[in-house]
Amino acid sequence: YQANATDAQFARLKNSATQRKDKGYIGDVVDIARDSHIIIHVLSKNAELKSGQTVTFVTPQGDLKDCVVKELRDLDGNPAEVIVSDDFAVLPYIKFVPVRTGVYQK
Repeated sequence: YQANATDAQFARLKNSATQRKDKGYIGDVVDIARDSHIIIHVLSKNAELKSGQTVTFVTPQGDLKDCVVKELRDLDGNPAEVIVSDDFAVLPYIKFVPVRTGVYQK
């Protein structure tokens, strides 16, 4: 049995790094503007993203990156202390954090 090009795609569809882990889950990175900002969609029903909080980013490649939320804004650009469920948070740009990165509480 020889593998064809379509077989290689199935491994990427089931990427374990993009699978959600409920413990401490906050949301996902949905947009990035290089050297400007990243936008996080807060999806968890009981978690909040707060200014001064330490979060862990889990990239689709499986890399972990810890970061302290120093500046937090809403989509209108207004400073915010807390972003709750089903809302979007705007953070300053962070290197090596691509779209579809999971955001977890530390």
